[in-house]
Amino acid sequence: MSFKYEAQLIEEKFNTAWGNTTPIEWDNVDYNPTAGTSYVKFTIVNGNSTIAGIGGSSNMHRIRGLISINVFTALNTGSRSGRELVDQAAAIFREAQISNSDSSSAEDMTIFCGAGNITRIGKVEDWFVYNVTVPFYRNEIF
Repeated sequence: MSFKYEAQLIEEKFNTAWGNTTPIEWDNVDYNPTAGTSYVKFTIVNGNSTIAGIGGSSNMHRIRGLISINVFTALNTGSRSGRELVDQAAAIFREAQISNSDSSSAEDMTIFCGAGNITRIGKVEDWFVYNVTVPFYRNEIF
């Protein structure tokens, strides 16, 4: 298991479920948004790890993080389209369990997601922004 496959599983789930809803800006990939066109920025923020179980020479670690989806909509168009997109994004991960059976990953991993939080960010340059964050964790034995 690894952070590489964690990201692969989470990104594949979002990409498949989001489809052609809007363009997606992926972390560390060049993207130039088109003025007046909604898009989302997808980021995985890794958090803390704790020992969740002790078993002889191997311990189970609980690795936590946040899935962050910034939703960008055109200014001066009201809030409904942005709110609709954040509802859709939050629903993809709400209480989801993502495992390698959903992916081409060779790793054996299950990611457990919680409920999403939605935050109104407001005007950022030429966009109106909402943010969806979904906490997640996975267990790994070292």
